[in-house]
Amino acid sequence: MNDKGYLAKVYSFNSVFFFCAVVYVGLIFGLWTAYVSTVYTSVVGIGNLPARIFLNEFIRICIFVAPVFLLLKFVIGEKPISFLKLDKNIRSGILWGISASIVYAMLVLARILLATGSINPKPVPLEAWFTALTVATLIEEIAFRGFLLQAFERFMSFWIANLLTAILFVAIHFPGWIIIGKAPLLPDKMMAMAEILFLGLLLGFLFKRAQSLWACVILHSTNNLLSTILFG
Repeated sequence: MNDKGYLAKVYSFNSVFFFCAVVYVGLIFGLWTAYVSTVYTSVVGIGNLPARIFLNEFIRICIFVAPVFLLLKFVIGEKPISFLKLDKNIRSGILWGISASIVYAMLVLARILLATGSINPKPVPLEAWFTALTVATLIEEIAFRGFLLQAFERFMSFWIANLLTAILFVAIHFPGWIIIGKAPLLPDKMMAMAEILFLGLLLGFLFKRAQSLWACVILHSTNNLLSTILFG
C-alpha cells in the first residue's frame, strides 16, 4: 500500500474513533442526567444495603461501561479488555498506582495540615468500600481514561486530549451537584471543580506513563478514600 493509501486508511480509522467518542459523550451525559433526575434518589434510598449497592452500580455499569464495550467490539473492532489496558502491564500499573498514591496522599495531608493545623479523620461507611473506593473508580476510569482519552488521542495531541477528558470528568459531576445537591455551582463548587480537574489531568498522565488502567484505578480510589476520611 502506498503512503497516500495508508494515510487515508489511518484517517478513516481515526474518524471512527471521533464518531464513537462524540456519540459516547452524548450518551453518557444524557443517560446519567436522566438517571440522576428521576430514579437515583429512590435507588439510594433502598433500605437493603446489598440491594442498593447492586442496583446502583448495575445502572452505572449499563450507562458508562456497556456502551464502551459495545462500541469497541462492534463499531471500532477492538478487543475491549486489551484496548482499555486492563490486561496489560498489570504489575507495573499496580506499582505506578501505589507510588503515585503515596505521593498524592502526602501532598493532600500536607495541604490540609497547612490550612487547618490538624486532621480529624472520619469513619468510612461500609457502602463506600464497595462503591466509591472500588466499583465506581473502575467504572469511571474505563469511561474516561480507558476509552475517551485514548479515543481523543487518535486525532489530537496527548495533552489536549488529556485536558478535554479532564474537563468532561468535571462536567459529569454537574448533574449531581445541580439536581441532587441543589447547590449553586459558583462560587461553592469552584474549588471542587479545580480539584477534580487536577485529579483528571493527573490520572491521564499516570495512564500515559503506566500504560495500565489499574494505575488510575488505584490512584482514583486513594483520592476517594482520602476525601471520605477527611471530609466525610
